[in-house]
Amino acid sequence: MHQARNWWWFQPSHGADTSGPNAGVPYDGHLTQAEGKDQWWQGFDPQRLYGVKHPPAALPDTSYVKNFYDRTRDLIDQHDPDLLYFDDSLLPLGWAGMNIGAYFYNKSLKTKGKMEAVLNVKDVPERSPKAVVADYERGLTAEIMKYPWQSETCIGAWHYLRFLYEKPGEYGG
Repeated sequence: MHQARNWWWFQPSHGADTSGPNAGVPYDGHLTQAEGKDQWWQGFDPQRLYGVKHPPAALPDTSYVKNFYDRTRDLIDQHDPDLLYFDDSLLPLGWAGMNIGAYFYNKSLKTKGKMEAVLNVKDVPERSPKAVVADYERGLTAEIMKYPWQSETCIGAWHYLRFLYEKPGEYGG
């Protein structure tokens, strides 16, 4: 899950191109729910997706954190996952992440009769290795670990590079 990081990652949605044929044309971050009338996204509020425009270093506001909490609880309730992966240091967004972790573990105990939930996060402090599975993104540990951990990577970058996949060999791919 990356939703906690979207507070920062989606801020470009409030901007516009600075050059080219679309210079000055606003991206979708400016849209409101009212502007969705008769659009494919009618009834949805783009501000809930992109977050409100804010200064780059601003901390998430209460409504954003509550939305993150509600959406993650809904995901757990609807899909009953065995593994929940936060691409964040520790549990994200303070009280929301802590409560989501507790809810996720307790739901596993209640519905399965035993602990089958796995919660992965980054930068796990030494005092917490039994509480979550430590993620070492594209990395390794320097020693044999006492508790489970994971590492992940991909072939190439973290995203789809059209030029590598649509014209193989043209760019060395």
